[in-house]
Amino acid sequence: MYGKEKENTPLQQSTLNFTKAPSATGVKDVATSKGKKRTVAVSDDFAINLNNAGIPVTKEVVEAMRKRILELEEQLEGQSAVKRPKLSNPAEEPPKAGPSTSTSGKSGRFNTDPKKIDAIIKKIWSSLQKEVKTEKYKFRGGPPKTCRIEEVIEEDEFFEIFTGRPDYVGVIQPRPDNKPGSSVHIYEYPTEEIEKIFGKHHKELKGNRYSLGGIAARFAKGQKIGLVLLNINHLQVNYSRNIMKCGMKFEVEETYPYRCSLDDFGDLNEVYISDLMLGFK
Repeated sequence: MYGKEKENTPLQQSTLNFTKAPSATGVKDVATSKGKKRTVAVSDDFAINLNNAGIPVTKEVVEAMRKRILELEEQLEGQSAVKRPKLSNPAEEPPKAGPSTSTSGKSGRFNTDPKKIDAIIKKIWSSLQKEVKTEKYKFRGGPPKTCRIEEVIEEDEFFEIFTGRPDYVGVIQPRPDNKPGSSVHIYEYPTEEIEKIFGKHHKELKGNRYSLGGIAARFAKGQKIGLVLLNINHLQVNYSRNIMKCGMKFEVEETYPYRCSLDDFGDLNEVYISDLMLGFK
């Protein structure tokens, strides 16, 4: 050791490995080896080449190396003032589009309130239940009908409800091969996926059944004769990110179709096919 040196700045433990060489007092050799030149000035007219294997271990060299280490530490501390752009939440990744599961099994990858998501899903189902009972939808055993509903939903809430599962393939747009940069998202869902979306709120859906009218009913106008259980065969969701409007088209049809005929007394007789199969008139 070469004596104790006092410094105000604390020095972390560093290790210098030198190859012991015969003592030299003044070799004015500036680096000439290949690669980037790395030198440390020992005095005004003398510098050592750190790329060389044989560095003389003298008091002057050790002192020069000590000062150089302190300089480098100060430079590193000064770099902390350079600020880098930071994310508000570095662990949070941008959401990926893909359909979602039901309210009982959300992915939780979006900045949403689970209670609010549940309330939105419940509201959509309630709106559907009311809509299918209006006079616009008269079920007479015919082809499926399309029921339309619109809701204003924030973007994160929409993606949480409808696009939480990356394994779903019912994406119409945007896709790499279909309007990849579109701000309008269109998804399609079959019956089993619809049940997953609405989860615990997916309950019985009923519409009003009307008589057929016409010849079989002596040209009488169709009359409301009760409720009929409905199935949802298909759902198409159309969402505009610009105006946050979510349009939903539900394709619904009667669970059991029925036939209309005249009985022995000439009165209208409408019977569900399911009842005919069970032996009821």
